[in-house]
Amino acid sequence: MVLRADVFVETVESSFAEDQKAAKRDTQATLRESTRTAAQTLASDGEYRAEYIRFVDAMSYASDDERVDFDSALETFSEVGEWFA
Repeated sequence: MVLRADVFVETVESSFAEDQKAAKRDTQATLRESTRTAAQTLASDGEYRAEYIRFVDAMSYASDDERVDFDSALETFSEVGEWFA
């Protein structure tokens, strides 16, 4: 699989810009700020961790040792969030 980060970033930024046009979605924050806020919310609310575990357990065909745990997923999300201006 070829990772095209430039295409991914362009697509996410375009989608975010479109979302910002809707009054109920306008955060008055940059995409990077929004991903940081989301990551903080996900990390601080235990219900997200519990829901993630339930979802992965129900949906993943990977063996237990190959599943991405919540903390690793959150870390990756935070890293990807830093790709944006």
